[in-house]
Amino acid sequence: MPLLLGTAKVWTANGAQTWTLYYTPSSQKHAASDIETLRSGVQKGLNSTGGTAVGNHKISINDGLGYLVYTIANPLALEATIFHYHFNYSMDLPL
Repeated sequence: MPLLLGTAKVWTANGAQTWTLYYTPSSQKHAASDIETLRSGVQKGLNSTGGTAVGNHKISINDGLGYLVYTIANPLALEATIFHYHFNYSMDLPL
């Protein structure tokens, strides 16, 4: 069951809307990041698509050193869920 991350203001064709953001417990096993970085990353992604694109989306975080993948199941619900992220991808590469 997804856990609540917070809310974010997203600009759409209908003006500003408040989206509810979640993250899955499985995303926590990848790398640690502060909640604000994750929230702002998803907000940036949602704003770039106007919050209309259904499916999975990838956005860079941590000044381009990491990334997160979020999904929008139904744009009308105004919800997005993070299910995978790496805060610092170079640390996750095999030795």
